[in-house]
Amino acid sequence: MAHEKKATIEGAVPSRQVAIVGVGNLLLSDEGVGIHAVRALREVSMPSHVRIFELGTRGLEILEVLEGFRKAIIIDAVKSGAPPGSIRRWQLGELLDTSAPRMVSLHEMDLMATLKIGRAIAKLPDEVIIIGVEPKLLSSGLELSTELKAKFQELLDLALKESSKA
Repeated sequence: MAHEKKATIEGAVPSRQVAIVGVGNLLLSDEGVGIHAVRALREVSMPSHVRIFELGTRGLEILEVLEGFRKAIIIDAVKSGAPPGSIRRWQLGELLDTSAPRMVSLHEMDLMATLKIGRAIAKLPDEVIIIGVEPKLLSSGLELSTELKAKFQELLDLALKESSKA
């Protein structure tokens, strides 16, 4: 919800503010892992400096949402050839400056291209962390595969740990 930030924070975003953003397509099984994760994190008591956003496949809107935050944690499916359910953590620079794994999405503009634009126009937080989960299923369906369900708590724990490092 992009308007959540504007509704809760008037003017400048406090310097410790952290955004956790879930992206992906909830209708395509494991491609929706980022959305499932932020929905689950909304059920957890979060520190007051953490804001959670569900962006789905909204492309460039992520730049508007992240503007003014000190740190962003983006959760998405990442196709890298690792076993399904594998969870990896990258800093944005690692992904933009090397031959990074491809972010799986059906966004009108893929996540990496959007983040490159954001970095170029200085709209990104100082620290951007990508938490990627290797998908197994990318077919129609609302449920995560068994492999991703088995690693789901580990994914949530990593996101919580990252948000506490603000």
